[in-house]
Amino acid sequence: MSGYDHPEILFTDNVTGEQAFLFSVLPSLTQDVVPVKLSDIKTNNQLPVVPIPENVNIIILSTYNEIKRTFETMLEDKSFVVGFDCEWLYDKYTGTQGKLALIQIATSRNIWILKLATLSELPEPLQWFLQDGDIKKVGRAVGGDLAKIHHNFGVLCQGDLKLGRFCKERDVIHDARMSLADICKKVLGCLLPKVDDIHSSDWVSDILSPQQIEYAARDAWAGLDVFNAVITRYFLVGKLVLKP
Repeated sequence: MSGYDHPEILFTDNVTGEQAFLFSVLPSLTQDVVPVKLSDIKTNNQLPVVPIPENVNIIILSTYNEIKRTFETMLEDKSFVVGFDCEWLYDKYTGTQGKLALIQIATSRNIWILKLATLSELPEPLQWFLQDGDIKKVGRAVGGDLAKIHHNFGVLCQGDLKLGRFCKERDVIHDARMSLADICKKVLGCLLPKVDDIHSSDWVSDILSPQQIEYAARDAWAGLDVFNAVITRYFLVGKLVLKP
């Protein structure tokens, strides 16, 4: 763009999906930009957004060796229950699904975002983590997430804890098919923003946007937060429920 001022504003119908590419070819678009957090989005509903505590770290693992080292340590001091979620490319117009792009895992201290798009196989410690039935992976659609991992990487995962069923068995909700956002509203009294542009954005991008990172981390954290709230406040004495 020799001889012309570089653009500072650009209009697109897919802000989140095209953000990384546009920033890479037009660095001027990043000038004086302050990302908007999902938690700062104003709605007509007065409920707060599901909070991620300040002492919980969001950690992105981008390489085979980073993932390997992290899960070697996790297996030494494994959590009984973790929040679990996955992201992959999805074309809402054709229904076409891409390869698994992210796995998000939440514990009481950390939320790990694993970038898998460039991997042909999963590190062994992560495979052992996924195959360990004693480590419960809690999420609204965790069965589909674990099936996606098996389909893409051949790892037979165990330990799924379906959040809807778990909540219904304790009479917290009336329908196990309720969305994660509705479960959060019922159990936590909080909103879980579901922004379509982010949900269907480019999860295989080399650089995830702040909005993508926040969205991915909050989905995994929300499942764990709901589980902890239910197990603490809603256990009914004398009612037969399945062991987590």
